[in-house]
Amino acid sequence: MKKKKAILITLAVVLAVVLIGVITVYALFKHYYGMMNHETLTETPEIQESIPEDETEEGTDSPEEEVKNLEEQLKENLAAGSQELEYDHDVYNVLLFGTDSRDDNAKGRSDSMILISINRKENRITMTSLMRDIYVSIPGVGNNRLNASYAFGGPSLLLQTIEENLGVHIDRYVQVNFFAFMDVIDILGGIDLDISADEITIMNGYIEELNRITGKDRDAEKLDISDAGTRHLTGKQALAYCRIRYLKGGEYERTRRQRDVLGIVFQKAKSCSLSELNDLLNALLPDLTTNIPEGEMISLVLESSKLLKYDLESDRIPVEGTYKDMRIDKRAVIGIDFPANRQALQDIMYGTR
Repeated sequence: MKKKKAILITLAVVLAVVLIGVITVYALFKHYYGMMNHETLTETPEIQESIPEDETEEGTDSPEEEVKNLEEQLKENLAAGSQELEYDHDVYNVLLFGTDSRDDNAKGRSDSMILISINRKENRITMTSLMRDIYVSIPGVGNNRLNASYAFGGPSLLLQTIEENLGVHIDRYVQVNFFAFMDVIDILGGIDLDISADEITIMNGYIEELNRITGKDRDAEKLDISDAGTRHLTGKQALAYCRIRYLKGGEYERTRRQRDVLGIVFQKAKSCSLSELNDLLNALLPDLTTNIPEGEMISLVLESSKLLKYDLESDRIPVEGTYKDMRIDKRAVIGIDFPANRQALQDIMYGTR
């Protein structure tokens, strides 16, 4: 009898410890989840009548016939894409984007857009940059650059525009602030990158701008041309690197730089200590806005140890040989072959290539 009672007491203690552990872990999760900003999407986004003027460039617009052909392709693409969106329950798609507004109260344009696809069937995560200058049809607005859709109607219109033009289902979104990006890299101890003298020249201009915004000395953290080569960069320097677009390759190379830096950050985050992870979350989460519900977030956290072992790949839309640089209304745009890029994106995300 005494032995049976002792076993029951032991079981009760073990259950109590497990219960306390579960409650503690859940409370910790609730704490971190509550630090993020949460916003639900609407099926009918409220459209802004006007948005801040975008930069224009000197020069001649593309021939009228080319512009008409592109706009006709947009109509045909939407008509062809009225069918059900490509979907696979083993693939979880999250749009990660940052905006070009330095004002927390202003929408700005979606400056960087990366579609992150978690493919549980093939054990891989793919980061696909969506070029911001792709000329698309924005529902309720008309034809414009892809990055204008966020300024016109927020995350709801941005996701709707991508889905309708590129024919893929996007499950959720995460919006990040530029300055959180800097903080995360600093908490991780910086990153090593190979940079050229030309890149340093452009980076210093962005570093100077960031110093002005943050009230730092004008020349703080600027690099010398002699620093060209493999260098250890701070968060501010890495952000400046990611923003480079006025060199050979322009916007295409810019998106490649962004994916490279995200890949390095992902690898470094794998080896974070608990203390570093706490600092990272405290710095990052308040500057994130997402529509990932609590239940889905718990599932992602529970499988995080498995996800961290997945292969990390990167790509870009439009793919090579399927686009043309154009000018419409004095603005640089990218006219793309929509059927080719819709298929390419489905292949990238769902592994049918």
